[in-house]
Amino acid sequence: MIRIKILKSAIPALIAFTLALAVVSLSACGQKGPLYLPAEQSDQDKKKESEGG
Repeated sequence: MIRIKILKSAIPALIAFTLALAVVSLSACGQKGPLYLPAEQSDQDKKKESEGG
């Protein structure tokens, strides 16, 4: 009976810990703004970069 009381009292703490862990994990990315792949460069853009301008 004592074990059941201990488990019942631990459930809210476990739920709170799980939610806190989820929030920290999702907010710890560090990336600001939208995630996207860079666009392909055109041949003219590549040529300008190689010329230094």
